[in-house]
Amino acid sequence: MPNHDHVQFRRADAHDAGSIAALHAAHSVLDKDPTWGAYLDNLHITHAHQRQGLGTRLMALTAQAVIEQRPSSGLHLWVLEQNVRAQRFYEARGGSRVDRDHVHPPGGDPSRICGVVTKLRYAWPDPSTLLIGSATVAAQ
Repeated sequence: MPNHDHVQFRRADAHDAGSIAALHAAHSVLDKDPTWGAYLDNLHITHAHQRQGLGTRLMALTAQAVIEQRPSSGLHLWVLEQNVRAQRFYEARGGSRVDRDHVHPPGGDPSRICGVVTKLRYAWPDPSTLLIGSATVAAQ
C-alpha cells in the first residue's frame, strides 16, 4: 500500500472551557486514486456555522494545497446519496457526479450499518476551479 501524503485544516472555537461551539475541518489524502487524484475526506462545518463561506474556504485551501503539492492532480470526494444539501454545495462549486457505490460497513461489520447506503463521488479534474469562487472568502 502506498504511503499517501495528508493535508489537514482545522479550526475549533470555544466560547467557554467546557464547550466547543464550532469545528471546521478538512482532511485530504494526496495521490489517493490514480484516476481522480487527491481525496477530500471529512469536510465538516457545524450546522450553526454553515452558509457563512467556511466550507468554500476549506475547499479552496484544500485545492490550493493539492495544486502546490501535486500540480497535475484532480480532487474528489464521496458524499452520502441522502445528503442532498452537500450535493448541491459541491455542484455549486463545479463538482461533477462521476460515480456511485455502496457504503461498506465500518470494520466490515454489517451490524454497523443500517440497510443499503449509497455514496456518490464528486470530482474536480482541475482543482483550481475551486479557487475562483473563494477568492474573497480566502482573503478574509
